[in-house]
Amino acid sequence: DVEITIHGETVFTNEYGVFQLNNIQVPQNKTYITAEKSGYFSGSRTVLSSSNVSVNIMLQNKAVVASLQASQGGVADLGNNVKVTFPPNSVVNTQGDLHNGIFQVALAYLNPIDESFSALMPGDMSAINGDGNQGALYSFGMINVEITSASGEKLQIAEGELAQIEIPVGDYQLNEASSTIPLWFFDETLGVWKQEGEAVLQNGVYVGDVGHFTTWNVDWYGGSATL
Repeated sequence: DVEITIHGETVFTNEYGVFQLNNIQVPQNKTYITAEKSGYFSGSRTVLSSSNVSVNIMLQNKAVVASLQASQGGVADLGNNVKVTFPPNSVVNTQGDLHNGIFQVALAYLNPIDESFSALMPGDMSAINGDGNQGALYSFGMINVEITSASGEKLQIAEGELAQIEIPVGDYQLNEASSTIPLWFFDETLGVWKQEGEAVLQNGVYVGDVGHFTTWNVDWYGGSATL
């Protein structure tokens, strides 16, 4: 019962998690596939368009790790140096009104060495950098973050406010980790990564400030080529 959407066409997965869409029209270059189910972070995949495509998407549980008082802010700590820190009075509802009372933080970490990383990550590793150029990313880690009210209403960071995210670097990547690195967020409308800000390496953890929540990614950027 996962809702799969491909270029305006929708189908639900069966009891085995399988879905199939036949004879649909998609963009010429790339096809963006989204997967939605209550209790899970949104999943997606971006694939090259062709006449026959098979795709595997894995969803992460949307586990609430912290309930914080909006007027005080605080830290959502997943453990293993995965954290999000909220300043006081920094959370608003979809209308932009300041949220009062408790808000809940769902947080999940995507480790690049995980054998399921490519199935868990959204889209693909194609990106648009700060100069508007298209290229490809090499990830040092990602986090999924979603904030809601106690009743389940979606919330966001207020305009002009910033939350601090912390993403650990695995021992296998520390030797190649730079002192600063671009931050990238996943554009869930276009199905592509976009550069916004940077993170600083502190004791094996990348620390950076973000002004909204989707999936965040710390990556090297490189050019792309077609062979």
